[in-house]
Amino acid sequence: RLHLHFSRTPKEGTNSYTLVQHLSQSVRQFFLKREGEGVSELVLRHKKVKLGDDLLAWEHERFSLKRLPAATVSLFESHTDPRRNSMFVDSSHVSMELLHSSVKALAEGVARYIYNFSSEEGEVDESVEVFTNEAVQVDYMTALLSVLSQHSRSPLLLAKDSFLVGVLEQTLSKYTHGVTRFLQKPEESDPEFVFYSVPTTTLQVYSVKPAIFDLFLAIGIALYAFLWYLAVVFTKVDRMFLLKQWKVKAS
Repeated sequence: RLHLHFSRTPKEGTNSYTLVQHLSQSVRQFFLKREGEGVSELVLRHKKVKLGDDLLAWEHERFSLKRLPAATVSLFESHTDPRRNSMFVDSSHVSMELLHSSVKALAEGVARYIYNFSSEEGEVDESVEVFTNEAVQVDYMTALLSVLSQHSRSPLLLAKDSFLVGVLEQTLSKYTHGVTRFLQKPEESDPEFVFYSVPTTTLQVYSVKPAIFDLFLAIGIALYAFLWYLAVVFTKVDRMFLLKQWKVKAS
């Protein structure tokens, strides 16, 4: 199942409602069905935005606050799922077959909505397939997923010249036009987080002598000091002996 999370229920006859109809039909037609499961479906999940929470539950809620129609498609039924809230990313556990079918279903639904592939009665035409299986390349998706999982995606840690931002801009420029970077300032109502470290830093390693070298060095310094001590003592003894002899001869 794919879950479509939204804050405002689409009203019948609106563009949002038509888009949901196309997405629901494409998910039933193209989304991967596991063994033993029935027909794939797009489950609609309604959740109001809670202004009192420190963090927003879903990504679309940022747009809903500005009264813009938006929704979030996810495999998770709830935003409280532990797998979604984990700070660790391991792309090895991602099913590329499932991801491929998800992208295929969503792309097909959006394309059918844009080109208005519907019958005169308003029903979705299932005979039309905009994207073939070769159009959605698994190798490209695997490489892009590897890049995304190896770099921090937190907005607070993304610099203007971030490698990840450059990859996303290059990817969008390949398939669309008029791609520009926009620096968004945080909302005043958002909680303030201060990061005292940076995502990348330089580790300096110095090659030092082994501990046995320090031992020999200490012994050498001790012998050197002892020889100087003996030289000073013998010099003082010789002076005293010569002084005594001089006194004896003088008497």
